[in-house]
Amino acid sequence: MTKLRATIVATVMAVALVGGQAPAFAGGSPDNIVEVRNTKDGAFKAKSRAVVTHAPGGTVGNNNVATAWATCVGCRTTAAAVQVVIIEGSYSTFDPGNLAAAINDNCDTCETFAFARQHFFDVGHPVPIGNRAEDQIDDINDQMAQVIRSRDDFPTMVTELDALTQALIDVVRGEIDRSGSHQGEDDHRDVQEH
Repeated sequence: MTKLRATIVATVMAVALVGGQAPAFAGGSPDNIVEVRNTKDGAFKAKSRAVVTHAPGGTVGNNNVATAWATCVGCRTTAAAVQVVIIEGSYSTFDPGNLAAAINDNCDTCETFAFARQHFFDVGHPVPIGNRAEDQIDDINDQMAQVIRSRDDFPTMVTELDALTQALIDVVRGEIDRSGSHQGEDDHRDVQEH
């Protein structure tokens, strides 16, 4: 278990035990943090984000977290975080974190779903992302938002989110192939539903 996962799990468990607020995750580069909190009976809340991040090397410690937290009756709460990381320099430490947490806190007839997927390209040199690729990434983000806001069952959503993540990976792979070769890839995936 990574340090991020252990910290988040411990925090989530502590908050759930005392019935307090959902943990506030600090976002920003190089992290992708998507948090949805639903406290209104019958409400549907959803949020997603797909990002491409450049890691210069040294320590690769990118965190990708999707948290869906529900404290309500008959509500639906969904979150998705997808991160593609391009490692552009040599690194001595590889310690990323990828976590999906779907939490029903005293919920009655709630549906809670979280999807987190993180993909790494070990490139070793800078990779520019062109305008066409940026437009494709924006389009994938829009499609992901439609999926996460849908009323589809969770297995269908997982299939669609995996397909969109693969489309994002393919866009980035195309940009990397145009800029030169890469050394390897690594993929991390976590899904929770209640």
